[in-house]
Amino acid sequence: MILTKKSKWTLGFLGVTFLAFIMEICASFDTSPLTQSWTLLITRNISPWVTFPVIIGLFSWLIPHFIKYYKRAKEEKKINMSYVIPQ
Repeated sequence: MILTKKSKWTLGFLGVTFLAFIMEICASFDTSPLTQSWTLLITRNISPWVTFPVIIGLFSWLIPHFIKYYKRAKEEKKINMSYVIPQ
């Protein structure tokens, strides 16, 4: 199996995202005082006056971003489904 630059990037990006997600879930259920989740680190070290505008900005961008890409994927499916490989 040959990995292209794009597939390496995708694999790495999704791998890091998945790992961060799993680590955050594990940290939230861990009862040890030594384990610190992102939420704990953020609330202890960053002012809510910074945190909440960043969260609002992130979700204000993220929702239209996903809508755009779901529309794009739907259009690509239409194009790919209408193409028949000649035999």
